[in-house]
Amino acid sequence: MDEKSILHLCDRMSWKAKIRNNWISTSCPFAEVTHEKGQDHNPSFGICIEPSSESHYNCMACGKKGSLSALPLVLENMEILSQDDADSLRAIISESERYSDKKDSTEGYLVDRAPELSEYTLERFQKIRQVHIKSRGILPESVSKFELMWDREENRLMFPIRDGEGRLVNIRGRYLGDAEKDGVLRYREYSELSPSRRSAKKFGVWYGDSLSQEPNKATILMEGEIDLIRFKQVFPRANVKAAIGASIPKEQLKSLVEKLPAKGLVLFFDADLAGKKATETVLKAVKESGTTVPIYRVTEFHGCNDIDQIIIKGGKDLLVKSLQSLDKIY
Repeated sequence: MDEKSILHLCDRMSWKAKIRNNWISTSCPFAEVTHEKGQDHNPSFGICIEPSSESHYNCMACGKKGSLSALPLVLENMEILSQDDADSLRAIISESERYSDKKDSTEGYLVDRAPELSEYTLERFQKIRQVHIKSRGILPESVSKFELMWDREENRLMFPIRDGEGRLVNIRGRYLGDAEKDGVLRYREYSELSPSRRSAKKFGVWYGDSLSQEPNKATILMEGEIDLIRFKQVFPRANVKAAIGASIPKEQLKSLVEKLPAKGLVLFFDADLAGKKATETVLKAVKESGTTVPIYRVTEFHGCNDIDQIIIKGGKDLLVKSLQSLDKIY
């Protein structure tokens, strides 16, 4: 956000602002909780001036820092702001972004730039217990690699979703009990934690976007987070992405076709109607893009519905057999 927009924001929030080189300083909004005696006598809270990208905040006194778009969420989670006040601040930040007389260089990035959640959001969830992962075949090292957590309140296994730049853009939870019996959704994305209240899918993000990619390899597309984690445990160097569910919106398709690997795509969606529809959707989008990269699909599931079931049934050997059943469809 440029200088003019930040000053506009401060004016709307009645924050006394001073320009200091590439920062605009004001009193810390966290002061009542994080500062001695609840006050910031020497304004130590700064918002960086970034004309062509998203601004970040940093308090030199209490150490709180993060993306400006995530500030309302952090203040809400810390109960410094009510939900209504946090929503008002979000609106002011959004207005200030539009107030800028400079064109944002990120314009046109998928729908618009995916807002970064504050890492503080992750602190509200608890560490995974062994009982949560053992029956699902998740190794302890995967808990660390994929930052898996547990939402004790909703009894969900939590999957932080990061984009290609490593930014935390949303969190998805899988219910650990019997969802049908308990009358709850098996999966849900915690979109209320996002400053935009939007799903990661709507920003074109795939689960696994933040993972390193091996050059000169095809990318394997699948549906779920568990599928991806289990696959990477068998083949650590594979290039994989999960659609975060069977539905694939136009934003995900756009981000996919814009960076198609030269070696092509392997479609390994579930062996059900939803999986078949996902395969058709991706194939259509790739054809319409005019690309010449090859597209393959896995044809043999050995009586299983998805990757996770294949590994449970026959381990690496059966998974290899499935991968050998490729049919070139484009």
